[in-house]
Amino acid sequence: MATETTPWNASDYLDSPEMIAAYLDAAFEDGDPAVITVAALTWLGGLAIFV
Repeated sequence: MATETTPWNASDYLDSPEMIAAYLDAAFEDGDPAVITVAALTWLGGLAIFV
């Protein structure tokens, strides 16, 4: 039997400047360029919240 999953997008939960900063800080602390790239692109996806 296959496991059912649902889409999850971090930008749905980045609902304040503080949350965005914490998310990006965690990505930079990880140090992996792929993690940083995904975090930055996720943040850009959520940017419309504040525009």
